[in-house]
Amino acid sequence: MLIELKKIENKDLETIRQWRINPDVSKYLYTDPQITKEEQKQWWVNKKDDEYFRIWLITVDGIKVGIYQIEKVDYRNKNVFWGYYIADKNLRGKGVGRSVECSMYDYIFDVMGMHKACTEVFSWNRDVVALHVRNGCMMEGLFKEQVLKNGLFMDVIRLGLLHDDWIKVRKDIVFEKAVVDNFEEPCVMGNPFGNEE
Repeated sequence: MLIELKKIENKDLETIRQWRINPDVSKYLYTDPQITKEEQKQWWVNKKDDEYFRIWLITVDGIKVGIYQIEKVDYRNKNVFWGYYIADKNLRGKGVGRSVECSMYDYIFDVMGMHKACTEVFSWNRDVVALHVRNGCMMEGLFKEQVLKNGLFMDVIRLGLLHDDWIKVRKDIVFEKAVVDNFEEPCVMGNPFGNEE
């Protein structure tokens, strides 16, 4: 199985929009968007050149199956927030998530030069919390009634992984390395805090 993370192109926007409005995907998101094609295009215009945001299309053997994104890139403190979803339900639980997640830890720490990677998950999503923990994350906090969704306030668990902890656990995690398109990362060379002097 060839797993790739490719930079998003305009031709991918409608596929992503369909995923985002699909209840099987949106139940895991903080929002339940009902997005028009024009709103999706505007979202992309706002995001594609944002230096604090990265997004990739996940493909398996050339078939589009989900997205992975990094946001809130903090060059000063060297941390990021990340998240992904596998829209193709037939591939959930087949190792794709582990491959994507672990490959992207390599990207976050080795290519971007970050110190910490954080994510948040609804507390009811125990399987995904357990996956993140198996992949080295530590639970760092429970945010009570953090997100209002479908008329209910939902609890959120925050997880984090430090670079040094990833180095320790990586050798014991078996995963298929994904092929990842690189972005031009400003913190790799020179000043480790980005553009600040």
